[in-house]
Amino acid sequence: MFLLKYSISFLLLFPSLGHSNFTLSDCLNSEYKTEVSHKVKPFGLLDVKLSLRKSKCNISIEHKKIFTKKWAIDVCRAPVHIKSGKNGVDVLKRINCFGVEKSGEYCTELNGILETIQNDGLIFAEGEKEQIATDHGKVFCVFTLLEQYLKQGIVLSRFQPQKLERFVSEPLLPKESQNNYAPTENPSHSDESGSDGEQADF
Repeated sequence: MFLLKYSISFLLLFPSLGHSNFTLSDCLNSEYKTEVSHKVKPFGLLDVKLSLRKSKCNISIEHKKIFTKKWAIDVCRAPVHIKSGKNGVDVLKRINCFGVEKSGEYCTELNGILETIQNDGLIFAEGEKEQIATDHGKVFCVFTLLEQYLKQGIVLSRFQPQKLERFVSEPLLPKESQNNYAPTENPSHSDESGSDGEQADF
């Protein structure tokens, strides 16, 4: 009985340990592959597949619906950009996605990536998002990094872990900043030679 009370008190004092939440540093340094699939209308005959491959800073995304689309993103490399394409590679450099520029090609691609991961990944992935070992956790990790890099313009670094020691389930920005996702890009957060993970490809 004493041990039970002690365990409950310990989890109340340290809830993050009870959840096994992972930090942005854990997320950035992780390496894995995962796939989430589901069927859609009409008649539930069409398979939709979202495949994610992550090697530290490098993230490869493949989305198969009627057509296949691929993206490759290195979240430790400045300037902030998206690589996309089927045969060739299109490179889109980041612009501030608000005001008159919100309909630009970069912003359209950014919204497409995040919506794809939300609609065909986060909604259907199994497991808890706080557990990086689950499909849900893996998808949530990628989603969080892409929001930091593509949406907020923050170039991440594996060599400044003190800047990443917050749980991914916490708000990424103060409330007053969440409507303006265009902070000044800081190249000093970038690895000098880009990322040191395996190069993402198509």
